[in-house]
Amino acid sequence: MKTYRKTAMAVGLLYAAGTVAGILSLLFTKEIFASSDFLGRIAANPAPLRAGAFCVLVMALSLAAMPVFLYPLFKREDPALAMGMVVFRGPLEACVYMATVLSWLLLAAFAEHGAAFGAEAASASAAVWLLRMTVDIAAPMNSIVFCVGAAFVYILFFRTRLLPRWLTAWGIGGTALYLLVYLVKFFDLPPNLDPLVLPLAVQEMAMALRLIFKGFDRPALEALLARGN
Repeated sequence: MKTYRKTAMAVGLLYAAGTVAGILSLLFTKEIFASSDFLGRIAANPAPLRAGAFCVLVMALSLAAMPVFLYPLFKREDPALAMGMVVFRGPLEACVYMATVLSWLLLAAFAEHGAAFGAEAASASAAVWLLRMTVDIAAPMNSIVFCVGAAFVYILFFRTRLLPRWLTAWGIGGTALYLLVYLVKFFDLPPNLDPLVLPLAVQEMAMALRLIFKGFDRPALEALLARGN
């Protein structure tokens, strides 16, 4: 019987790459966007912003590729949920990540070549403000899309039992907390709930390691494959 060992390893590696890249992107850009003179910081040293943009690109490609490997298995359980996973974790999530990458790279270009605008400085400032706001707006929007796709993934893992149910239940709970954090941000409400994203970040790394080193649960995989296409 086919064990899908390479599939599990690929999914785990993609999850790990996406999670690590996402964390690195925050580390590279946190101080930049926390500064009131973020454009000046970028002009003085655009490398951190470009590095952050590259990390977001890696995260987008990694997490968009992941559903491609899971779909052939998950469609045996529920084709509609499996397709929802592909759509939300693939093109929808990747498009918003790409918008973030583009915004950051354009900000770097404005910061480096701002002196060339001359008389058009006012228009350039408006464009910079718009790009900066795009970054702020894209984060909660993308996170809500991510949570919908993540819910599909964890529900399918829970139902198929390809991973231990305690691990996928942890993912479902972590996704709910993550969604709460970004719904608060989306509606610009006062509580800062950022620490609530940590349970899901830890769970994703734990799940990635489980997939890389142990693969799918063999009895559950056999039961799933026995259902046919």
